Amino acid sequence: FSDKVLKLMNRNYDAALLDRVLTRIRTLERPDQALISIGADIITGFPGETAEEFQKTVEGVKKYGITKLHAFPFSAHEKWESVPAAKLPEQIPFSQRKQRNAELLAIGDEVRNEFLAKNKGTKHKVLIEQKKWWTFHGRTENYIQVELDGEHKKGDIVEIVL
Repeated sequence: FSDKVLKLMNRNYDAALLDRVLTRIRTLERPDQALISIGADIITGFPGETAEEFQKTVEGVKKYGITKLHAFPFSAHEKWESVPAAKLPEQIPFSQRKQRNAELLAIGDEVRNEFLAKNKGTKHKVLIEQKKWWTFHGRTENYIQVELDGEHKKGDIVEIVL
């Protein structure tokens, strides 16, 4: 991740702190042996973000295994209220913001698929969240979304093998 972009975003942390925290999370060993899912919201094409800085973001998503990625292109909200970053120099063209976002989301999908593959065949508890049509939907303790047949009710905790 880029210190320059984090500073432009007025974040109160830098890439070194992110590295320490995410490395610690990634190396935790849970008593239930479940692999840890890490989620992140990432803005692509923030004013001043160079191609090299964007690649640092891509590398970070891969390195730390960001399995629940919410990425979106920077928007100045010009039709509604404006954000302070809309006045920053080095605005990234919208087409480039969209392209970077699509690339990052594709990489996020690859990371997520690797995470799901590592979980295949493992036992998990699922919290039943809702019923849609004929199936029940819930999430494992490490945030994998699943669909289940059978009879359950909202709030049930069911053990499954992925």
